[in-house]
Amino acid sequence: MQTQDRQVIDEVLAVTDIVEIVGAVLELKPAGGDRLKAKCPFHNEKTPSFIVSRTRQNFNCFGCGIGGDVLTFLMEHDGMNFPEALRHLADRAGIQLPEAGVRNPDGEDMRGALLAFNKLARAYFSHMIKEPTQGQTGRKYLDNRSLKAETIERFDVGYAPDGWSNLLEVSQKKGYKEQVLENSGLIKRGDRGKLYDFFRNRLIFPIKDVPGNVVAFGGRDLGDSPAKYINSPETVVYKKSKVLYGLHEAKNALRQAKYAILVEGYFDALRCFDAGIDNVVASCGTALTTEQAALIRRYVPEVVLVYDGDDAGIKAAMKATGVLVAAGLAVRAMALPDNQDPDDYIREQGAEAFKALVQAAPDFVTFYIRMSQEHIGTIEGRTEVAHEVFAILQGIDDELRIDEYLKHTARELGLNEWACRREYDKFRNKGFRRRAEPDEGSVRTKINREDCVFLAALMQDEA
Repeated sequence: MQTQDRQVIDEVLAVTDIVEIVGAVLELKPAGGDRLKAKCPFHNEKTPSFIVSRTRQNFNCFGCGIGGDVLTFLMEHDGMNFPEALRHLADRAGIQLPEAGVRNPDGEDMRGALLAFNKLARAYFSHMIKEPTQGQTGRKYLDNRSLKAETIERFDVGYAPDGWSNLLEVSQKKGYKEQVLENSGLIKRGDRGKLYDFFRNRLIFPIKDVPGNVVAFGGRDLGDSPAKYINSPETVVYKKSKVLYGLHEAKNALRQAKYAILVEGYFDALRCFDAGIDNVVASCGTALTTEQAALIRRYVPEVVLVYDGDDAGIKAAMKATGVLVAAGLAVRAMALPDNQDPDDYIREQGAEAFKALVQAAPDFVTFYIRMSQEHIGTIEGRTEVAHEVFAILQGIDDELRIDEYLKHTARELGLNEWACRREYDKFRNKGFRRRAEPDEGSVRTKINREDCVFLAALMQDEA
């Protein structure tokens, strides 16, 4: 098997959860830890002996002995051959597979060529930050951030020197064709047809997929660009909705810790690793997606959201909560004091203080309501916050968890618990949908008289 073929398979497996595939055709039940069980579809049995492991991403039947990964399951259960099973999973994940025998006009497999070029670019940026003269700006900035050399090396943090054709010239000397360079997103073509470097005078963060392939890059401006952070565009090897920064480095620590700390930015993640906190991944400032949440769920059952403490960070955390809950994750969340981000907080207060805050982070219901304090001073505000929580709870397929979260909701809003439960049942039965986020500066939606009367009843026990 060619290296490029193995890379494609690894990418498909990295974004596929065997529990979702098997669970679509078998009734899976908890079997302890990360394991689930079902009656084996490959032989007759009365007691379930078919086990699926979310952590190992495999299945095994202790009755008939069959086992393997998700590809094996599809081949055995659905009668697919290997290419059919791989294509089925790739299509499901939105990954484009290279067609057999189909190459670009220069005879290259574009996916393999882009991964090879990204590897070259990573090495180039990593080299340039060590270069005595041209790398001085990047080194000075990193020195000010006080990151350990081991952390910089581990994440291959590099530097793109100022200038319009530095990477371009290196790439051309290595024989890369213009089509590959442009498709990578690292080289752009101007209005007059001239090629130029996309990253200039920026600190560079290689972005890796789960197997460790460099699929994209992020760049932090070290000059006066109005865009402080930019990422290379999406390509055939990079879909930003399916990648989390630091997951490749964190995956073993995630399994050991059994929970993930989710932060927003590159330096937030790097600072945590630098401080010895390895169970951390970052969304890199973009809105969290369902694909990213599902990726986290492959490794851990719980997430602690630690976004920036400013208004934008809190708003992003509240949005991410619903996505994570819908993915089946237990969610806790916290906002750092004084509008700080994790990088600032750990530098000032230390790793142990940060760990203590993470351990004490409240459940997402408590966090959500506490972050909505400005809206819960009125009957209307309390009703709407309760409904927002109810909308998130609808993503949970576990009545015991819902029961506990409704207790928290009633407690945090100062409501009668049983009235709160009745309102949730009414909300769920009517099929309410969570409202769209209001535009900046807009007021929260008014509620009708019936809801006002109902909330007045909810408050009957409030002292």
